[in-house]
Order: sequence, then C-alpha cells, then structure tokens
Amino acid sequence: MRKSAGISWLRVIVILGFGVASAYANVIDTVAILSGSDLTGTTEWNSRSGADVVINVYPEPVWKAPAAGGKWISYGLTGPGQTSVPSVRLVEGLVVDPPTAIFYSSFYLPAPAVSGALRVWADDTASVLVDGVTRISLVSPMNIGVWCAQAPLSCTPGTGGTVDLSGLGAGSHTIAVQAWQIWGDTFGVLYEGSVTVSAVPEPATILMFLPGLAGAIAWGRRRRQVCTHEGESASRADISGVRY
Repeated sequence: MRKSAGISWLRVIVILGFGVASAYANVIDTVAILSGSDLTGTTEWNSRSGADVVINVYPEPVWKAPAAGGKWISYGLTGPGQTSVPSVRLVEGLVVDPPTAIFYSSFYLPAPAVSGALRVWADDTASVLVDGVTRISLVSPMNIGVWCAQAPLSCTPGTGGTVDLSGLGAGSHTIAVQAWQIWGDTFGVLYEGSVTVSAVPEPATILMFLPGLAGAIAWGRRRRQVCTHEGESASRADISGVRY
C-alpha cells in the first residue's frame, strides 16, 4: 500500500512539473519594431529634431508602401511639395559628409530572441547599426538613380535592406538608421520588423498551477494518513491474535 502511494505521489509531481515546463515553453512574446509607432521621442527619435514626424500627406509615389504598420518618417515634413532637403557632398561617388539625419529606435526583449528581422528603406539611402555595430554599410561608390539611390538600401519596394535580429539577447537594444540625402529633394526612412522570444510566463500563468499543487499536497498527506492508519490497524490485529 505504501509503495503504491509513493508511486502515485511521484506521478502527480511529474505531471505538475510537465505542466509548469509547458507553460514556460508555450508562452511566446513578439516585439514589434515599426517606424512612426512612437512620435513622442521616447522609444523613437532622431538626431535633428528629437521627435519623429510622419510623412503621410504627400508620400512619394515610388516609395515602398508600408505593409506591417510602419510609417515613413523624417525629422520634419520633408515629403513632396514640403521642405526640400539639400544633398550631402559626393566626391567620386564617395559620401564625405555626415548623415543627413540618424533615426533611432529602442526596444526591450524579456528573453533571448528566437527569431527576428528588420527591413529598412530610405530616401535616398542609409546604413543600419544595432547596438552600435554596423549591420548594413553605406554603399561606396554611390550612384544617384532616377529615384533615390542606386544602392541595395534605397526607397523602392525591391531595395530594402534586411537585418537579422535572431541573435539578440535579453535586455534593451537600439537600432540606428543613418540616412543620407544625395538627390537634394524628398527625404525619409521606413522600417518594419519584429523579434520573437520565448518569454518567462507571467505570474498569472504560474498561479494557474498553484491550486493543483495545493490539492496534490493535501491528497498526498491524506494518503499517508490512510496508509499509516491501515498499518496501525494491521499491527493491532496481529498483536490481538497472539496467544500467550
């Protein structure tokens, strides 16, 4: 009887353990990284004006259309018919001036990234850094195209640069998009992406298992009491059957 109780008690512990482990494994968080999602300058900002400005009234018709919730942004209204942005200097196709503007986006991961990617477009072109490390470099020499720049990272749908974010660890991270205007006209950037992490379950998830655990503990105690009582009764019966 005691052996059977021990096996049942062990079985309960194993089942609860698998339940808690499943909770950890099945809770997934997805962190979105979208340009124009924060215009207060808190998690998105730029080097020129601080808070970003959405260009949604006069977007260039050739610009890549946002598809995942991002918006074309700039440090001001620098779309068609608005403020024209002067070009940086090119010497034999090499950019010799600092970026026209740098756009930053910070985000927090509760656990290491399982997967993730960021797509970036710019008018005219850009480089991309993650936590200070260059992931997409500025193309040299630079060629001016009919629209934006003739570069892997430009403004049209097929010229977006991709950054792999799957290797990021838990904690805070910052993306920097260094954008250059080389055409002397409209200016802006667009980025869309996300990071998926296996997150630590919320306290409410863990609390779901507490009633079962408490019940299992109570059941185990009751089982031991029953086994102890049966053992004592058997002992008394053995003693009463002894003849002197």
